[in-house]
Amino acid sequence: YRVTDLKIVDPTDVSVLASTGALGGSFNSGKATWMIAGRRTYADKFVDLISTNELPYHFRDEQTHFTYAFTPATKLSITAYDGRDALDANIAAFGDSTDSSPSGGTFVFNWGNRVLGATLSSTLASPDRRGFKRWLLGDSTTLEQRASISTFSTTLDLGAGSLTLFNRVTDRRLAGSIAAHSATHERSLGYDVTSYNVR
Repeated sequence: YRVTDLKIVDPTDVSVLASTGALGGSFNSGKATWMIAGRRTYADKFVDLISTNELPYHFRDEQTHFTYAFTPATKLSITAYDGRDALDANIAAFGDSTDSSPSGGTFVFNWGNRVLGATLSSTLASPDRRGFKRWLLGDSTTLEQRASISTFSTTLDLGAGSLTLFNRVTDRRLAGSIAAHSATHERSLGYDVTSYNVR
């Protein structure tokens, strides 16, 4: 890979309640591109600075995307995402409490998603196809293979481990398709296999 082709962009956004940052670039003469991004709300930290009250909630997420063109017609794309909402506080901070133990009034509740997916696609162009072959495959044909796994989970922790509840839903998916393109029609055929797991 030619390091001299490396290009990086850095858009950022900062406000009173949240910050967002992203990095991206390309290398190997533009065949490969990449991007990473993240954000976090910090209204909880802002309230701590200006008030004796609490706002025990924040949200954060991160994502990344990578593509590589093996040839002008064949490309691999990979995407990952992780996001989480969180409530983290002590009930005693919201008013009078008869619980004198340091951890007796604590609770942590969070929920969020994670996704990882990949797609491999290739387009075969043959504008000189004739007859049945052109009817079946068109002027160009795109083959695509996709695989992904995504989860949604929640966790509730009361009293620093006195009671913990955990839930997770997982979706695993494998899919593929072949599509024929022409000036007059588009025909596609594919499959999709999915499994679900609830814990």
